[in-house]
Amino acid sequence: MGKGKLAFSMLLVFLLVTSFSVSVFANEAGHAADDRMEIEFNFEDAEEAKWAQGYIGKMQSKDVVKGYRDGTFRPNAPVKRIEAIIMAVRLMDMEEEALEKSQDTKLHFKDDQQIPSWGRGHVIVALENGLFDATEEEIQAHEPASRMWIVNLLIKALDLESEALEQMTEIPDFKDSNLIPAGSVGYVNVAIENDLITGYQDNTFRANDNVTRGEMTALLDRTNDGLLEQEGAVTVQGEITDVSFSDDEPANGTISIQTFNGEVVTYSISSDTLIQYHSRFIQADQLRTGDIVTAVVNKGTIVEAYLVDKNMVNTNTNIVELEIELEQEDKEMEIEYKNKKGKLEAEIETESDGQEKEIKGEAAIEQVEKLLEQLALTPGLSADVIVERLLQALEIEEEALEELEIEIKFSDGTKIEIELGNEDESDDDDDDDDDDVDDDDDDDDDDDDDDDDDDE
Repeated sequence: MGKGKLAFSMLLVFLLVTSFSVSVFANEAGHAADDRMEIEFNFEDAEEAKWAQGYIGKMQSKDVVKGYRDGTFRPNAPVKRIEAIIMAVRLMDMEEEALEKSQDTKLHFKDDQQIPSWGRGHVIVALENGLFDATEEEIQAHEPASRMWIVNLLIKALDLESEALEQMTEIPDFKDSNLIPAGSVGYVNVAIENDLITGYQDNTFRANDNVTRGEMTALLDRTNDGLLEQEGAVTVQGEITDVSFSDDEPANGTISIQTFNGEVVTYSISSDTLIQYHSRFIQADQLRTGDIVTAVVNKGTIVEAYLVDKNMVNTNTNIVELEIELEQEDKEMEIEYKNKKGKLEAEIETESDGQEKEIKGEAAIEQVEKLLEQLALTPGLSADVIVERLLQALEIEEEALEELEIEIKFSDGTKIEIELGNEDESDDDDDDDDDDVDDDDDDDDDDDDDDDDDDE
């Protein structure tokens, strides 16, 4: 069989075993792309949670979730604990290891006999990788998973437990923080710090609320971002200037991207890498010059990418992400800004003389982008220059500053971290600079319950 026929046969198999359709890529704003073939991951009930369609499709494309036999995903149904465990193990790329475990293995849980055989291997892998609390006596496999339980699970999947333990005495600023168990306070803090989860608009966390299956895919997507970053992956954003593919394997293509810094960078990519566009996907070999993309790059290879509408990204700034935490004697300020994956998001929080103020949405985006214009940040700037420009823009005297943390991610993948504090300066005998700078260029099984219509 020729190479072309083999590739086509493999694609057909992929089509047959996965719930999606292939159609012509619809013409959208900024894309004259109506002749590109899209791969659309579909469930019959996808319309029940439109907001989650992109997350569901992403996790389906990564074989983390697959859905039920009747063609539904049930995005608004509570995710069961066993489903969440299986999803987490799959996201950690340990599915094969889980399937190799003996289904006869006895586990030291009081409800061991209630653990389904099809999920036992995943529970074993989760145990071996420390995803459960040491005091957990029951799995309660078919019980709905609460927000608190999911946070604990995913923070451990991200191997951030030590960070969580360091923040056990910092009570989260939620009206219902009393509902967060004392032993989980640090996990909530780290989850919020890493953008894994947020509170609600009424400033509640609702620790005991159930997580829906749709919400779970969003949490998994954010966890996936964290896992990739831990592996050393960086985010690059810009306009494609050249695309080339050959028949060589495995990474049979190269893509050159002119980042919003003006620099042109070239990376390897496999032609069958799925490029996400909202809730739909195309294969990488259908990318074109002129496309705006957000690419996740690991060791010189694009492992994930997003096709971005030109009118949904700020091409005038070279900043992909910005986080600022600033503390004075009588004032605190937090600024967050994200400009990637076709989304612009910003939030500004200030506290002065006991009064709190929060700005979100368009108003926050406008204010932060004005600040970025003033700062004129580039990857080559020193920490001293960045701090000086920031304090000048915010009209803050350095002597009045108690603590400052800055994290900047540029569109060429460079990351700069700055930590500055005026405390204990007398203890610094040899160091003139207190700045710490880091500059870096559903499931076959997860949905199986007692119903006959579940996917096996």
